[in-house]
Amino acid sequence: MDVLNSGHPRDAKTLRRGCSGTPGQEDALSKLVEEVEGLRFGSAGHLLPFQKGLVVTVKVERGLLADVQQRLGPDC
Repeated sequence: MDVLNSGHPRDAKTLRRGCSGTPGQEDALSKLVEEVEGLRFGSAGHLLPFQKGLVVTVKVERGLLADVQQRLGPDC
């Protein structure tokens, strides 16, 4: 969740420095999605709304980063 909670480019924790698509950040986001998609509560065989929301949030974060990098360059 640190990557999604990023707020300062010089944070002591590298995952909280803002989403820039580093391998560590991408790995953390992939693990989050994998964990959320694997969770099941009670007898529900499907994802609950909050789980779908987290998966969509990660997709949006990645898409936004790709769009910004396309428009402003990879070092933005």
